[in-house]
Parts: sequence; structure tokens; C-alpha cells
Amino acid sequence: MKKLPILFLLLSSLLNISCSESPTSIGANLLYQDLINVLELDSSTDSLYQSSSVHKRVIALSNANRLLLGKKDNVEAGILIKFLVFFDDSIKQQIINNELTVLSSFVECTKDYTFGSSTAALDYSVHKIQSDWSTGFTADSLSFLSFDAADLSSNRQFSDSVNSFDFDTQTALSWLKAAADTSLPDPDGIYIKPSSSSDKIVGFYALSTSEDIPVPLLNIVVEKPGVYIDTLSYFPSIDLSVLSGELPDVGIENLGVQAGLNSEARIFFDLSSLPQNIIVNYAQLTLTLDTLKTITGTSFTNSLRVNYLKDSSTWLIDSAYILYLDRDSNKFKGSVTSYIQRALIEHSNHGLLIAPSDKLNGVELFAIKNSNNAVFTERPKLQIIYTYKK
Repeated sequence: MKKLPILFLLLSSLLNISCSESPTSIGANLLYQDLINVLELDSSTDSLYQSSSVHKRVIALSNANRLLLGKKDNVEAGILIKFLVFFDDSIKQQIINNELTVLSSFVECTKDYTFGSSTAALDYSVHKIQSDWSTGFTADSLSFLSFDAADLSSNRQFSDSVNSFDFDTQTALSWLKAAADTSLPDPDGIYIKPSSSSDKIVGFYALSTSEDIPVPLLNIVVEKPGVYIDTLSYFPSIDLSVLSGELPDVGIENLGVQAGLNSEARIFFDLSSLPQNIIVNYAQLTLTLDTLKTITGTSFTNSLRVNYLKDSSTWLIDSAYILYLDRDSNKFKGSVTSYIQRALIEHSNHGLLIAPSDKLNGVELFAIKNSNNAVFTERPKLQIIYTYKK
């Protein structure tokens, strides 16, 4: 630990007053006392025990702005969609009277993201779902999803902006009949399942409240023979991605923090060497990135989120408060002042949880040097500047 001059205390305290994590009134009062010490604890130079580990937290992706499809390394991403089928009363009666024929049907999805090489393979099959999935569906629910083995898609088309496939006309007609006749069971939608030959993950615009977003569309071309031909277009009533897979392999000296799959890291520093009843003026966490094992998509949020761990055995976090680490070259840095002060006040230190800032809309993999990394200076680093009475 290093002892700092009083002038440094004044400067650091003024700095903290201008930040969101300002010192407490107790800390401010200490500035007016004579007998005070200002010290710095630095895990890279002081003897401070630390440990780190990874954990996969399964979350629902129903609030994501993007639908992910494909396979890449440890992750498989599928899509579930249920379309909202409706029409006016005149068409409804024609369907009930079996006066309409479905000439063709196709689904269009607009792409806005790629994880992996843009030229890598992508293929999939489309299946009719036979069970309800509308509430709380996650990757853990996938083994309970019931769907037909038959592939409802054909003529799959891939472009830089739009992916489309022809959809089974008999299934499309049955959906029209179910919407017209409420005595028929409500369809449960489709499961778009990636094939084993896929080697990338692509993202499509998902259901949105914005009218400007090109959401997935089911187009059904119907004909009333000798009268008219028309195209009925339907957007989803619900859609989501389902991501499954093992924790990423980034080597024994790294932590694999990955979005979508939601691989998170716990970093623990032993704070028992700190005196009692101190005021934490500032605390900074620095993480070093292994850039060779880090993989990102075509658009992503280049920061990490930090949560306060309330229980290390269950990885329970305080979700009401989030701090962020911003990237600077191969480092992620940010203030964790409030978390360190809280751990000391509550006499409960379970560590900090690290996760991608955007957990929902991609599969970005950040490889972070862990607590056992051979290069000591590249291990997670915690710096604490604190004040206490002599």
C-alpha cells in the first residue's frame, strides 16, 4: 500500500464530487480533520489475493432487437416466430367457404448483423411448432419444444440484405383457416433451425414498435379463381432467438465472456487487508483483453457491464445497479467505487460479475486475462484510493 499526500486527497475528492460516484458526507468531513491518512491499494503491486471463474446464466432473449440464426464454434442459434394472421370479413368468409387457393407463400427476413466470415456457409430448415412457447422461453426450454420433423422451407435465398425462403402452401392455408374459424386450434408458429453445415451466425431485424424497422414478413399469395389474385402479408406477433452451447474455449489463462449464450465471469479480490471504517475515494477495475481470442460481429457494444454479486454460490446479483467498463485499446477500465465501498460497509464481499454490455443482440466473445495468467501485470487489476483516520 502506498501513502498519498494530502494534496492528492483534495484533488481526488474534488474529482469525485464532479462524478456520479461522489464521496459520502463522512468522507467530505474527513477533509477538515488533521489526523488522516490517504493510501492506495493496487492489486498489481500489493499482495492482494484474487480469483476468477466463468459461469453460464441462461436468459430469455424475447426483448432483443435482433433474431440470430446459425452455428459458429460453441454457439448454435435458432429462431422461433409466430405470425399474426388477420384479414377483413369479406376474405374471412371466402376462406370459410373454401373459395380461396394459396398459389405461393414465402418468408422474408432483413439482415443487419454477421458473426463470423460473411462468406462462410449458412443453411437451415423450417419446422411447424406443436407446443406453446409464448411465455418465458429460454435455451433450457428447447428440449421440451415439440415440432414436426418435416422441413416447410424450399428455395432458400441468401443476399447481403434479405434472406428468404418459400413456405409450404398447405401450412399457410391451414393458418388462414385457423384465423377465420376460431374453433380450429391456434397455430404455434415455426422453428427455424440451423443446419450442422453452418459456420456463421447472422442477425435479422426482430419484431419492433417502430414502423421503420423491416421485421420478418410472411407473404401468402391467394387467388379467388377468375376474380382476383392478392398478396396477404403478416408480421410476427412474437419472435425470439434461442442460443445454446457450451462455454467458450479461450484457453486456461483467459475468461470467456460471451453475449447471447451469456457466459459471465466472477472476479474476486480479497479486501480483508483494508482498515475498518475507511472511505473509498476512488476504485478502478482494469481488465486486459486477449485480442487474438476475442471475436466480435459486424456491430456491437464495445464495453462490459459490472454487477455487484450478492451471493457467489448462486451468482445472485443486485440487478438494480450497473456499472460499465469502457474499452481503451486492449483494456477495459471503469470505476467500481460504489461497489467496493458497499462490500466494506456490509462486510460481505462476493466479488464482481462481468458480462457484455449488450447481452441480447449478438454473440460477441471477449477473452479476458484471468487471475492465473502467467503475465502478472495482465491479470485483473483493482486500484483503491481510500481515506481513514489515524
